[in-house]
Amino acid sequence: MTDVESIKNNIKDVCSQHSEAINILKKANGKLTYVELAAVTKISSTLCSTILNKACSLNLVDRVKPGLFKRKKIISGALIDSSLKKSKEIVSTAEQKIRIKKKKKVINTTRIKSELREYLQNNYYFIHHPFSDKKEKISKEKISKAFEVLIKNLEADLGLIQLEGLELRFYNSFSDFLSCSSLNKSESIAAFSNLIKCFEPYLKKVAALKNRDNALALRSLDEELIKKAISFTSNIKKRDEEYWKDKSIHEACIRFVYPYRHMEAHEARDYSFFQIQKIIYYFFSSIIYLNIN
Repeated sequence: MTDVESIKNNIKDVCSQHSEAINILKKANGKLTYVELAAVTKISSTLCSTILNKACSLNLVDRVKPGLFKRKKIISGALIDSSLKKSKEIVSTAEQKIRIKKKKKVINTTRIKSELREYLQNNYYFIHHPFSDKKEKISKEKISKAFEVLIKNLEADLGLIQLEGLELRFYNSFSDFLSCSSLNKSESIAAFSNLIKCFEPYLKKVAALKNRDNALALRSLDEELIKKAISFTSNIKKRDEEYWKDKSIHEACIRFVYPYRHMEAHEARDYSFFQIQKIIYYFFSSIIYLNIN
C-alpha cells in the first residue's frame, strides 16, 4: 500500500527534482506515447507515465488520448516549482483515499473461484478471432481444464517476491470487475486496470512453471518468453491488423491483450465500457489458451 509520505515524495520527484521531469515534458509533443518517451529519455515507462500523469494534474500538459500527452507551454524549472504549490490538493485527496484503502479487505476466495468458473463457462464456449471473423468452439471440458490449471498456476509458490500475492490480486480485481456497476465508470476502470495488469506476471509464471525455470519469471516479456509459455510463431510487436488476420486465434488473442498489459487507470479513463469489456474478453481468452495448450 502506498502511504502519504511516498506520494509526497513522488510529487516532489516529478515536480521539484527537475532533471527527468523537465526532459520528459520538453519532449511531450503529442506525437510520442509515454512508452516511446521513456525509450527516448532512457527512463522506465512506469516513471514516465507517472511524471506525465502528475504533469497533467498540474495543468502542464494535455492528454491527447490514452498514453499520449502534449505540453501546454515551454517547461522550465521555475514553472514546475510554481506548479508544485498546486499539488497540496492532490496530496490531501490521496491522504483521504489511503485512509479508506487501509481498511483491510477480506475476500472469500472460495466464492470468487466459483464465480470465475461460472464466468468462463458462460462466456467462452466460443472464442472469436479479434482481427477476423474466425471463431473456435471451446468444450466444457477444456474450459474446466483451463480453470483448474489457472487456479493451480496462480497459487503455485515460486518463492519470488515479484510474484508474491499474484493470486489474491487476480481474485480481488476479478471480483471487483464482476461486481462493479457499468454505470460507475471510475469503478469499472479501476477494476479493469488492476485485472489487466495481472496478464504479464501470469504469463511469466506460466512460462516459469512449464519450463521449470523460475528465472523466466524475472525476464522482460517478449516474443521469446511468450514462446516458452505457449506455441507462438508470430511477431508480437507487429501492429498491422492485416498481418494478424491469418494468424491462429490464440496468437491473435495474446497480441490483442499485449499492448494493454501495463495500463493504468488514468490511461483507461477515456475508454468506453464496451472497449473495456472487449479487452477483458480477450484477456480471459488468452488465459484459457495459455492453460489448455
